[in-house]
Amino acid sequence: NGLVCVTFPKKRSKNGELGVLLWNPSMKKYRKLPKFDTKLNSTIWHSWFVACGYGYDESNDDYKVVAMLSVRYRQPEGVTMKEDTVTKMYSRKTHTWEEIENLKDGIPINELGYFASGRLHWLTSTTMPRRFHTKHNIHSYALVSETEGDLKIVSIDLESKMFGVVEYPEHEKSNSYCALGIAGGRLCLVRTYESRVMDISVMKEYGVKE
Repeated sequence: NGLVCVTFPKKRSKNGELGVLLWNPSMKKYRKLPKFDTKLNSTIWHSWFVACGYGYDESNDDYKVVAMLSVRYRQPEGVTMKEDTVTKMYSRKTHTWEEIENLKDGIPINELGYFASGRLHWLTSTTMPRRFHTKHNIHSYALVSETEGDLKIVSIDLESKMFGVVEYPEHEKSNSYCALGIAGGRLCLVRTYESRVMDISVMKEYGVKE
């Protein structure tokens, strides 16, 4: 309906504050969302990552935003990096954030959550994607080969606030890099190969494996 969701992690925040607003370019108006305050200790951060999605909950006639803020902490040399995540859902009706259960099926690869069939979707992996921000760099990217980790398509239902797993398209694993997308309102998986060849799998009927 012409609305755009914009996120901007606040680099100077000391408690993991995330800025989010809903913007209507045609009307030249925006609505700033309440503070996304995680109370995380930024003094020992090594890096951080934000995954955010926006969609319409038809059952409750409500626009909702889901945001996941992941933080990696400094650890002594030789010790595995510790990661902490906070997940919240914003309701436009109540104009409030609600903390919900965290994602458990891997680590989000894409920052943007793709909306289809009343759900937001992320591609996740058991391998840490090369996409974490540093404190001095606001840019990020995500590259995980299918051969590097167990890739899954994870969804969250905006009505029930529950995470689930969408069936992954059947194909032979290869050294390709994957990304989610939307084509004609349908969820799709894009694979890019080193030969610069690309193939796209589109879900014809939601939840049905083909």
